[in-house]
Amino acid sequence: MTFQRLLLALSFFLLSMPAFSQAEPGAAEIRQSFMQRLKTVTDQGNLFEPESLVKLLEMSFELSTEEQTSDCAEVWQMRSHRTTRVAPNASSWYHNLPSGAHNMVVPRAFINPATTVGDAKFNYQIVRKIGCTDQFNLQDHTDARLSFEGLPSFSCISDADIRALLPEAKFMMATDGVYSYFYQGRLDDEASTSLDFVFRMGAPCALSASISKDQEHGLRYKRAESRWRNCEARADIEFCKGRAPIEWADGQALDEMRNNANKACGTLDSVYKNDTERGTQPAPLPKYKRDALPCERHDAS
Repeated sequence: MTFQRLLLALSFFLLSMPAFSQAEPGAAEIRQSFMQRLKTVTDQGNLFEPESLVKLLEMSFELSTEEQTSDCAEVWQMRSHRTTRVAPNASSWYHNLPSGAHNMVVPRAFINPATTVGDAKFNYQIVRKIGCTDQFNLQDHTDARLSFEGLPSFSCISDADIRALLPEAKFMMATDGVYSYFYQGRLDDEASTSLDFVFRMGAPCALSASISKDQEHGLRYKRAESRWRNCEARADIEFCKGRAPIEWADGQALDEMRNNANKACGTLDSVYKNDTERGTQPAPLPKYKRDALPCERHDAS
């Protein structure tokens, strides 16, 4: 092959390379800076206080709040469901970049149809829910989620990038061609903060990255859940002695069983509020038999 033909072939190869080429100037620095920024936010875990993220994210925010209320005519309703949306109030650094994989095609995977990645979009909201009763779960519960959608349009973060830049992240296989990398950030008594990168099979870049904080993943809740579930198991065993089998469709009997557990153990919410420990890991949850009837699912041993 002559030198001219070799040069022509090389030129054709370079021109045919996709827009998300990892060799573009500055692309590596963008990926590294983005990953470090998200790790820092996740490690500090201050998603309930947006003002504390202004410096970390180098963004200033505008907050808007929407609240839905009910008259508690049904015990399962929410007395208050308040959503605080946090949006950058000026031009944000998180937007489409020349080095991004604009309009990246995501191949079909099982039930998930083929699609095209949209523009880079920043979403951040804090949700506080106050229930009409404490008999089901935490009566007053807060969680927050900060997400970077359309991530390829900002930067192509590959599996290799995550393994190199965030080696603590754990690979998590989901279903229908979806998988993720999960990083556990700050975990304390009050809440857990974690980071997820979501991928689809056949796509070279992570589709999104999100940071979540939830009271119901914190150590205090986990301790309360463990204590209540173990107490519930003992109460259910006593409740079921001498009774005919209870079907899952028997709502009245299930309500009686639940009320009996709450009487014997207190509600999960009350156990949570009475927890004064600091940093203690929860005890294991009771084991349940799969596909068993309500009175047969507990191990009486």
